[in-house]
Amino acid sequence: MMEGFLGRVRSAKTIRLRRRENKHVVDVQLSLTKPELKNLLEQIYGVRILKIHSHNLPPRKRKRLGKAGFQGQRKRVIFTLKKGLRLPLLTSVGKNV
Repeated sequence: MMEGFLGRVRSAKTIRLRRRENKHVVDVQLSLTKPELKNLLEQIYGVRILKIHSHNLPPRKRKRLGKAGFQGQRKRVIFTLKKGLRLPLLTSVGKNV
């Protein structure tokens, strides 16, 4: 059920979006399409989603043991819930990013 879900994004900007505009931000695998994302997020959170916006994040450079490399790419999704709906607090869903 949660295959492809990488976790919620927590930052000052995402908290502000959540409080003011009822928008939530999560990271998912790059291969998922918008209809798949909508179904996945509705299954995970059990709420109806109005809009989905997504964009691919560039890979981040990493250096490990003197060797340069890249972190895997991922897709960031911003989704809007119907007015008055809230997401349940789920700490066990995915990993916190």
